Amino acid sequence: MDLRYKEVQFDGRFVKENVYRKMAPSPETDEAWDKLGIGYNQVRLPEALAVKAGITRNHTRIKAKYGGGYPVFVEGLHQLHCLNLVRKSLWYNYEHYHGAHEVEFSDSDKVIYWHVSHCLDIIRQRLMCTMDTSVFGSVWVDRNDPRPFTDFNTKHVCRDFEQIREWAEDHQLGDDTPEDFLELPGEDVYVWDVAP
Repeated sequence: MDLRYKEVQFDGRFVKENVYRKMAPSPETDEAWDKLGIGYNQVRLPEALAVKAGITRNHTRIKAKYGGGYPVFVEGLHQLHCLNLVRKSLWYNYEHYHGAHEVEFSDSDKVIYWHVSHCLDIIRQRLMCTMDTSVFGSVWVDRNDPRPFTDFNTKHVCRDFEQIREWAEDHQLGDDTPEDFLELPGEDVYVWDVAP
């Protein structure tokens, strides 16, 4: 995919809600997050692209009779899934989602803890890896008692998220993959004792 870039004005208003950050859980907010592609299935990555992406013979492969390649998740969509899970786990949202038996909250408290802390750390690592070096200025607030307040509304040149989301949506593996879809590991493939 030839990535496109576009200028994006970040909406960083401090006290103004948007569909992604409502004060209370709502179907509208959940739908907006879902539409970002956070629940997409894996996509098939051909061998040549997989090698460029750092995928090795030690990763799961699709059998040649089903077209070969590797089943992969788009990392950015996983990171958005993680951010959504952190959103749902905030103290003012947790009871709602836990009580509604959302799939992420159907496990034991220990598994929920590991899932949320995994997600928080994935987001930390991504932010540190692509550290934004843009800066925030301050503006004056309240003419009667002027004080500076950080202006979080900044412009950025971003990858075209919709292009990437549409590609992932169009290239998802179906829900109906056969039982023998994956090539079982041969003797030359490293098999982990526990999940990494």
